[in-house]
Amino acid sequence: MRKLLLAVATVIAVACHAQYRPLEVADSCACGQNEYCKVTPGRVACEPLPAACGARPTCACIGDRTDACRDYDGRLTLLPPRPVGGCEACAPEEICIDVGRPTCRVMPPDCENRPRCECVAPRAPRYRCDDHDGRVVLR
Repeated sequence: MRKLLLAVATVIAVACHAQYRPLEVADSCACGQNEYCKVTPGRVACEPLPAACGARPTCACIGDRTDACRDYDGRLTLLPPRPVGGCEACAPEEICIDVGRPTCRVMPPDCENRPRCECVAPRAPRYRCDDHDGRVVLR
């Protein structure tokens, strides 16, 4: 019960701030051994691991290719992309894909501490990458 209250309090606290921070919300995940954590704005949920994941689940067995995923010592956290009104709504740890309706997507883990477009652009060759005040925008 304490873990559930902590997760709910974290979601509420994040929702009250001007900017949603998906990796901060992910820190509140406390799922069981046969579950993964799914983080969306306003919700942290423990979902059952698909049977296809087997005994040693990895990020490859949950979500789809548009989702970000983190493996914290065997604890999986799924961070799906989220549609937003504009790129300014994306957190620093997110990329804004501004094609049609803007969407925020959590950066690949190895790009979090590197120059943004330098790391992201080779993974998205069909997009133009721009750094805007520390925010990565793919168009």
